[in-house]
Amino acid sequence: RFLSLLNIRVRVVAASGNDYNTTANYPASYDYVISVASHNSSGDKSAFSNYNAYVDISAPGEYIYSTKKDGGYGFGNGTSYAAPYVSGIAAMIKAVAPSKTNEQITSILTSTAVKPAGQTGRSDEFGYGYANAPAALKSTLDLDYSSSEIALNYDRVHLGSGLDSINLNAA
Repeated sequence: RFLSLLNIRVRVVAASGNDYNTTANYPASYDYVISVASHNSSGDKSAFSNYNAYVDISAPGEYIYSTKKDGGYGFGNGTSYAAPYVSGIAAMIKAVAPSKTNEQITSILTSTAVKPAGQTGRSDEFGYGYANAPAALKSTLDLDYSSSEIALNYDRVHLGSGLDSINLNAA
């Protein structure tokens, strides 16, 4: 059933796992799935985050404020907190550029990722680097990253330099 999602061209984003080893967890390790590792607020790989050849990108996954099973709120850790961050960026890309293919979205995510200090190319710990929402949207919209300002709110992308804002309503 899971693989049928790929057949209908749904891009899947999945957590790499929390075993602090090189185990290939699924669905994150399938081809055509974006595998997300976790880093902390200092940019270090999270102590629990799996690292392997399948990791595509890293996102914040420590001390994330969220809902809890008991119905309350609290802080949690895990690659399952990091994966929605990347899913959200992918959804914003698709919202502002519906014609982008899954491959193009993945390319935008990985090419705009911020490399950790000392990293060139891809690494098992961070994939292509830290997910970068403003850079991904600027790339999607073909904006000059160095001269454009962009601010993200829950329902809009606001562009500086006299550009109009783009409504991100779900279709």
